[in-house]
Amino acid sequence: MKKFIYITIFVLIFSQLSYTNTLSLEKYLQQVVSNHPFISKSEHEYGEMLIAISRTEGLKDWNLFIQSSYGQGYYYDASTIYNNDSQLFSMQGSLSKLIPAYGTKIQIRTDYKELNEIPNMITGLPYDNYSLSLEMIIKQPLLKNAFGEMDRHPLETSKYRTNILKIKYREDIEDFIMIQIKEYLDWKLSYINLKIHNEQLMKAYGKVDVLKEQYAKNLIEEIDLIKARTNAQLKRVEYTKANQSYYKMSKIIKYHCANSSENITEEYIPVLAPLKIEYPSEKDTIYYLENESDVYMIQDINKQIQEKEVEYYNSNLKPELSLFASVKSRSAKNNLDDTLNNLGDQTPFTIGVEFKTALNNTDALKSFQSEQKKLSKIIEANNYSKLKVRDLVIQIYSDLRYLNELIKDSQKLLMLSKRNSSLELKNYNAGRSSLYVLLTTQDQVLSSELQIETLIIQKELLENQLLSLLDKVISHYNIKRNLVHE
Repeated sequence: MKKFIYITIFVLIFSQLSYTNTLSLEKYLQQVVSNHPFISKSEHEYGEMLIAISRTEGLKDWNLFIQSSYGQGYYYDASTIYNNDSQLFSMQGSLSKLIPAYGTKIQIRTDYKELNEIPNMITGLPYDNYSLSLEMIIKQPLLKNAFGEMDRHPLETSKYRTNILKIKYREDIEDFIMIQIKEYLDWKLSYINLKIHNEQLMKAYGKVDVLKEQYAKNLIEEIDLIKARTNAQLKRVEYTKANQSYYKMSKIIKYHCANSSENITEEYIPVLAPLKIEYPSEKDTIYYLENESDVYMIQDINKQIQEKEVEYYNSNLKPELSLFASVKSRSAKNNLDDTLNNLGDQTPFTIGVEFKTALNNTDALKSFQSEQKKLSKIIEANNYSKLKVRDLVIQIYSDLRYLNELIKDSQKLLMLSKRNSSLELKNYNAGRSSLYVLLTTQDQVLSSELQIETLIIQKELLENQLLSLLDKVISHYNIKRNLVHE
């Protein structure tokens, strides 16, 4: 009866799994990227930072200023004559713009005043006056900020930071995908372990049933039956652990696929076939990482940004020498029409130079020296990073070679263990070996099978880490989503 129950349990578990849908790593990653809130959150964060960086474009904007006022009841200047009906309306405005490409500053100013019923200082009689002026001022730096080298600084560095942001965004997504790859491989290993433990458990239960019949016929001693039952119970404990591990990982995988455990109706099992991952030679990998990779690009851009900082603070050491010019037109009459008609009759202009500098300029000098030190530090940090990259690549390729050899040796050990177990079973059935020896050889088979599968998963995880270093995780698994904003 128990044998029938054991077989029924095995059939219910694994016949069901045999007919569920298989979920490949590529398909799993595609579903996770499509549904997971981390991806959407990262995209919004990327967009937010991109907008923040693009604010520097505001340096190119025109700036408008307008001010207007109205007043009533005035004394004439330097006089005690007062008119309660006198009125003053004024409006000032300016339009200014910086041209970063040249450092040129342009400003257009206007000033309009309308005076009504203003007391005359001599006669005391009220009169009206309308005045309007237009002025254009141009200022061009010649030493500090010559040709806009300091004004362009925020615009140039913002382009570099945008490129870094794109790369880091893609790196963050790949890091997230690597976490999902590890979880998938853990799920895959837990399924394989469960399957192996279940097969061993069924064999142990079958051995117990055979020995029970032999014990009932007084063909064996009770100690043999107890050993078999003990072995079966140990297998049961290991099976329960494997089952719990698989159940936990399955819930995680299904939740990530559907983004809600309540909406999941399909059952999946992992694809058991080994992953096919091709990667370049160790030498080519090192070259890529040191000259073309995302890591290299970030380091190189950071160096370029700091070089721009050094240029900026070097320019700040120079004295300010600027050429300025202004032209102004003003008209003032007793009525508005005459004021407008006479505007332009008088157009005085001014041209000159402006010079200003700190005698010691200590603050600017120390700032420049500090930025130089930062640049040197970045260069040395990049060189140190290259050494670490080389060490990492050497370690990964060494581990891959080691795992490949270990897998081959373990596969040979498994073949020998199976052969040994088969021969011990014949010896045991012929009465030439003990049950303890037989169970030991069977445990060796189980251990070898589990070791091989664990080594294969370790190798696949290491290969995916190598893909991540080579910036090929997204392309290798054909992940379809606009992960990098253009």
